[in-house]
Amino acid sequence: RPGILSISQFTLHGRVKKGFRPSFTEAANPITGEKFYSLLNDDLRKRGLVVAEGIFGAMMDIHLVNEGPVTILIDTKNRK
Repeated sequence: RPGILSISQFTLHGRVKKGFRPSFTEAANPITGEKFYSLLNDDLRKRGLVVAEGIFGAMMDIHLVNEGPVTILIDTKNRK
């Protein structure tokens, strides 16, 4: 069966409206974030994926192969 390694990170929501770095002040609080993380993993399992989870909020050493120095999605449709 197909699988995924699910690792939570606080950098999933950031604003880049001004300055040189994303702002994470509007990211969810840890309790809400952990609920969404669990819901995501449960939904992936319901869809037939094998899900290996990291520990929410923990410092972890991982091995990652990524294309490019950083991956940032910038949505320009909602300009708050």
